[in-house]
Amino acid sequence: MIKLLVSLVLILSVIEPIFAQYATPYLSTNQSHVNPIGAVLRETGNFRYGSLNTGRALRQEVGFSFIGQSYGLEADYVNETGYIDNNTTEETGFRGSYQFGKALTVGYSSESQSGDVEQSSSDLGFGLKIGGFHASYLTSEKTLDETGYSVASSSVGFIQGSVPEQWKLEYTNLAASEEIYTSSQIVFEVRAIRWIILLEIEDSNSYDRQIFGFGWDDLDGFAYRVDVHSRSFEDGESETGVKLTAGFNYYRRKSCGC
Repeated sequence: MIKLLVSLVLILSVIEPIFAQYATPYLSTNQSHVNPIGAVLRETGNFRYGSLNTGRALRQEVGFSFIGQSYGLEADYVNETGYIDNNTTEETGFRGSYQFGKALTVGYSSESQSGDVEQSSSDLGFGLKIGGFHASYLTSEKTLDETGYSVASSSVGFIQGSVPEQWKLEYTNLAASEEIYTSSQIVFEVRAIRWIILLEIEDSNSYDRQIFGFGWDDLDGFAYRVDVHSRSFEDGESETGVKLTAGFNYYRRKSCGC
C-alpha cells in the first residue's frame, strides 16, 4: 500500500511545478522541509495545546514555535499519566534549524523524559528540497534507562498545488541499532482553503497505528485539529482515542509567496 501511494505521487508530481512542504503533525503548514523527528523550520509561529485520551493513558502537551527568515525554533512540554499502570512521565523537547540558501536545511534537536521511564536523545538532521521534491536524513543518539543506542531516519516527500489548496505526502523509514525498533510511516494531507484533512499510517515492529484528522488552520490566526487515533500492539491489545489540538498562529513569514 505504501509503495503504491509513493509511486502514484512520483507520477503526479511531474504534472506541474510544486513546492516542498512537510505534512506536519502540528497545526500549521511548512514551506521548508523538516525532518519528521528532528528540527523544525516552519512557515508559521504558534502557541498550541493538545490532549489525547486513549483509555490507557492521558497525554497533554503544550508548545510554541518561533521563526525568522532562515531559521526556526520550537519547544514543547508533555505530561503523560497511565490509567492502567499508573506510570507518569514528563517530556521536554527543543528543536532548532537553519536554512542555507533555498535548498539545504540543517537542524538539531534534544529531548529528555523523566518519571517512571528515563530517556534522552540528541538528534542531527539534514534536509534538501529541489523543486517539488524534498528528502532528509536524521541521526539520533538515545539513552533509555542508561542503555545507549542509535537511530537513523530517512524520508522523502512531495507537494502538489499551493496555498490555499494543495495536497502533500511524506514517507519515512526509521531503524534503531540492534533492531531495537523499526518503523515505516506515511502521511497524506489535503488542504482546501483553511480546512485540513490528514491520514497517517505507521507500521512498526511492535505496533500498527493509524490517525485520521481534520481541522481548521488559519495561517494568521486560530487553528485546531481533531485526530482519531487507533493503535494495535503485537500482544493483541489495542487502544483508541481522540486528540484535540488547538492553538494560535501569531506570525507568518511572508517570503514563501503564499
